[in-house]
Amino acid sequence: AIFINCVFTNNSAEYGGAIVLSYGASLYNCTVTGNTSSGTLSAAVISEGGVVVNSIIYDNINLTGATNYKSNGSSTPTFTNCALENSNVLVGTNNNIGLTSSPFKGGSGSDSLTLTDNSTCINAGTTTGITILPNDVVNN
Repeated sequence: AIFINCVFTNNSAEYGGAIVLSYGASLYNCTVTGNTSSGTLSAAVISEGGVVVNSIIYDNINLTGATNYKSNGSSTPTFTNCALENSNVLVGTNNNIGLTSSPFKGGSGSDSLTLTDNSTCINAGTTTGITILPNDVVNN
């Protein structure tokens, strides 16, 4: 499965609050935020491989705190040009950037996940090797 320009937010589950990626599955230009897990596995992405590119994976919480991905099995997902909490071990690898605060305007309604004007996520992605849609999730 390939997910492009998707938003996974405010989901909750015991294992994997937002999405489970299997081998060959991909997330491109997606936002995964505000998801929770009542267990110790990831609240955002559980993966047996898979690829995550140009995505914001932020503020996902399980029983042990912030958790954005969990490798389930021997194959670790590949994160490239993604934005994660600054403390995430993937920051600084594969052009992944760290966030010290929310990149979103917040509030309620359809504008709540719009990036702030000074967000480090703006133009931080890549077009190499992927097909980019002309507009993002909020039609920009």
